[in-house]
Amino acid sequence: MLEDPQNVKDTLQPVAAGEGPRCRFCNSPLQHIFVDLGMSPLSNAYLKPSELARMEPFYPLVVFVCAQCFLVQLEEFESPDGIFSDYSYFSSYSESWVEHARVYTNMIVDRLKLGRRHRVSSSPAMTAIFCSISSQKESPSLELSRQPT
Repeated sequence: MLEDPQNVKDTLQPVAAGEGPRCRFCNSPLQHIFVDLGMSPLSNAYLKPSELARMEPFYPLVVFVCAQCFLVQLEEFESPDGIFSDYSYFSSYSESWVEHARVYTNMIVDRLKLGRRHRVSSSPAMTAIFCSISSQKESPSLELSRQPT
């Protein structure tokens, strides 16, 4: 059953000054909740048959937006290595997704007039796609990020 968004908002406790999560980009306190998606196990955390009777760790999916730089983000409960060491999502296997990424990348490069003097940050999932697309034109340099998007 879906809860009334106002009731959900009213149940959230404000973050006390000097405590709680901080922005990954600008280090400001995160005080604004964008959406609370409840609790969830790690994505792609495949359980072995011997682990099925054990409690699986669940983490809060409270998505914050930074009031200073507007980065939308989750609080970090698990290291990137713990999340992505056995990551099974391969974006370059979907032809429709690769085509969408190609069209979107070309549109953004043209719209923002990006060239070699610009830097673009990419998630690991998009790096291979971006590299193959950007090699076809005078493209911005690529900065790899270990942060999930």
